[in-house]
Amino acid sequence: MLDNARRPLYTDFVWTFLGAAARAALEEAMWENFSDEELLKTDFAHRIRLMYFGQLMAPLHRAKGEGRREGKAEALHEALFAVLRTRRIRLTKEQRRTIAENQNRPQLLRWIERAATVSSAGELFAAKRVSRRRVAPR
Repeated sequence: MLDNARRPLYTDFVWTFLGAAARAALEEAMWENFSDEELLKTDFAHRIRLMYFGQLMAPLHRAKGEGRREGKAEALHEALFAVLRTRRIRLTKEQRRTIAENQNRPQLLRWIERAATVSSAGELFAAKRVSRRRVAPR
């Protein structure tokens, strides 16, 4: 007898190697030989419930992902403040707010890179504008 941890894996493994006719026969036998209550207790029914529950939970997972992105931005803020603090570069309240409110990861990464070489906060925020012309597809 299989332990509970391996039972779903074994079931999936066997199911994978069954041909279409064998799968159809197995499903028919399950429907004929088990009550609805017994079928609801199977690993298959459990996976179906998880699948539908997962669809219902998708908005929550998306929100959780957004939370992770915000967490990454916070980590970049902390890194930038740490580099500036270590280099003894002072920031005004406005500059601190500009950094803290920025959620643009590429911009935060550019500021961290620049923070390693600038001598003032003004230099950090001085924009080095690069022309980004669109190239027509070939």
